[in-house]
Amino acid sequence: MLPVGTKLKLNSHGLSYKEFRAIIHLTELPKFSSLPTDTLLLLRDKIFVLLDYDTDFFIEKWLKLKSQIEEVAKEREISLYSSEQK
Repeated sequence: MLPVGTKLKLNSHGLSYKEFRAIIHLTELPKFSSLPTDTLLLLRDKIFVLLDYDTDFFIEKWLKLKSQIEEVAKEREISLYSSEQK
């Protein structure tokens, strides 16, 4: 079940009520072999795709932030790495 206080965003491109219920009623670490075909298709076609998109978004965000920090450190002549890590 969802933790108390979890905020949900409604989206016309999101999950149907049936799909949402299937996801929230999964056990914590289900075995794929025990899941019904509908749930596996839902995971493949929606959940994993969204997770991949979110992961890529945050990777880009952190790489941009890292670059900005390195730029400021270089301008201020601050060493971010020990001589072993270069």
